[in-house]
Formats: sequence, structure tokens, C-alpha cells
Amino acid sequence: MLTILHGNILYSKNYDELFSYEDSYIVSENGRVEGIYFQKMAA
Repeated sequence: MLTILHGNILYSKNYDELFSYEDSYIVSENGRVEGIYFQKMAA
């Protein structure tokens, strides 16, 4: 199942780094993240 979420995304690889992706899209398929996109995706 493909899921696309839109919003502000926070991501951390470890305790020392925090990444913020404003107004972005996160795409997951079968519960696994496939990517984070910064521009509106084509339909």
C-alpha cells in the first residue's frame, strides 16, 4: 500500500542531529519510507 503524507517532517539519524523538512512530502510503501520530497509531486 502506497501512503503519501504532507507537512513538516522531523527526522533524526542519532541523538546529535535533527533535520527539519518544511512543507514536504514523505512517501512510504508497505510501511517502509521510500523518500522525502521537497516539491509538489506530479499526479
